[in-house]
Order: sequence, then C-alpha cells, then structure tokens
Amino acid sequence: MTALVKNLDTANSNLINNNRLERIWILAKVDFKKRYYDSGLGLLWALINPLFRLAVYTLAFELIRTSNFENFSIYLFSGLLVWMFFTEVTNKALNLLKQKKYLLENIDFNWIDIFIASSLSSSIGLFFNFAAYFILSVLLGLYPSIYALWLPLLLFFLIIISLSFSIIIASINVFFKDIDHIWSIVILAGFWTAPIFFPIESIEAKFPILLYIHPATSILVNVRNVLFYNVQVDYFYLIWSMFYGIVVFFVGVILFKYSKTKVFEKL
Repeated sequence: MTALVKNLDTANSNLINNNRLERIWILAKVDFKKRYYDSGLGLLWALINPLFRLAVYTLAFELIRTSNFENFSIYLFSGLLVWMFFTEVTNKALNLLKQKKYLLENIDFNWIDIFIASSLSSSIGLFFNFAAYFILSVLLGLYPSIYALWLPLLLFFLIIISLSFSIIIASINVFFKDIDHIWSIVILAGFWTAPIFFPIESIEAKFPILLYIHPATSILVNVRNVLFYNVQVDYFYLIWSMFYGIVVFFVGVILFKYSKTKVFEKL
C-alpha cells in the first residue's frame, strides 16, 4: 500500500512538472510568434532579419573599409549576437511582471517560469541569428570546426546570466521607476566596454577589471574562439562564465523572494 502511494505521488509530481514545462514552452512560443504575427512572411523574418544585417555588415566592412582585418563583418556579428541577446532579454524584463500580472493572479504559476519563458522566447531568436551566422560564414569560406560543439554550453551560460539579470531588473523596477533610464545607460556602457569591435587584449591591457564584472565578455571571447578562430575554448573564461552565472542567478532569486510580497502589492 505504501509503495502504491509513493508511485502515485511520483506520477502526480511528474504530471505537474510536465504541465509546468508545457506552460513555459507555450508562453515562449506565443511571445516569439507575436513579433511576426502580422507580417506576410511570418517566421521567415526571424532568419531574414539577421541575414540582412550580416549582408549590410559585409558590405560596410568588407567592401568599404580599408583595414586589413579579414572577415571583419563575421567577427563583428559574432560579438553583436551575444550582446544583442543580453540586451533583448534584460530590456524585456523591465515591464515583464506587469505584462504577465494576470498569470500570477489567476493561475497557480511559479513566478520564475515567467522569466524562463521570456528568456526562452529570445533564445529561439538567438537560434535563428546563429543560423544566419553559419550560413554567411560558410559562404565566406569560414567553415565550423569541432570546437563549435562548445557553442550550446556557452549559450546556456549566456541565457542563465541574462535570465538572472532580468529577474534583478524586474524586481527593482517595481520600486524604482527610473531603472529603465539607468539600464539604458548601463546597456550603452556595456556595449562599448565589451570586445565587440576590438580584441580582448585591449581590455586586458587597460581595464582588466572589466573581464570579471562585464556580464558578456567571458562568453563573447569563447564564442569567437570556437566559431571565428576555430580554436579550443579558454577554460579560465569558461569557468568564470559558469561561476558568474551561478552567483548572479542566486542573487536574483534571493532578491525577488525577499521582496516578492511587496512586488505583488505594487503590481
């Protein structure tokens, strides 16, 4: 009898978990599809947009510029993909709790699932962006190596870090309305202090502290290593990305749980 009860409890737990995962996935898909709902080509724009950006970068940096940096457009785009994803996820978080208030009030919905679904929605777009990257890199004669297999892990760390910052920002935004203006400045500063337009050595020589506090630098360096340079990951940056993601995630969760009651009252 005891074994039967345990089996039923396990089955119910699995059902709940499955329903939870299904809700997260449905929210992510709906959020992603809404961007292209009224367009004629629909989801094809998710691939056309990054391909068009890449074409523009190639025209600008391969045909117009005069420096000798070969395939600079691909080099630039690999950095932009990482930072654009972080920017998108965190900017969406500014009003995420207000937009999804109905879920928190009317459904037995775990609050963190809203942030996971939002990040997952952006991750779908990230997949199309990297698909465009691979298409153009092959056309330019840059073929991926075995080291590209590191990419899913690197992007997983990027998603965790972006998710964690989105929780922190959403929590603060409920109480401090100026956070959206402050965050736009932080994003601008982050863009110009990441090695997007220049190599990591420039930061190491002048501002080494940025290697540790910038949310995307360590991931960006390794993404370029495995995709652009076709070399092994830098294990220091790999471990630091993992450590950074874990720490920021726990900070976000603790901050939200500490202020959860007040957050819901303010919504």
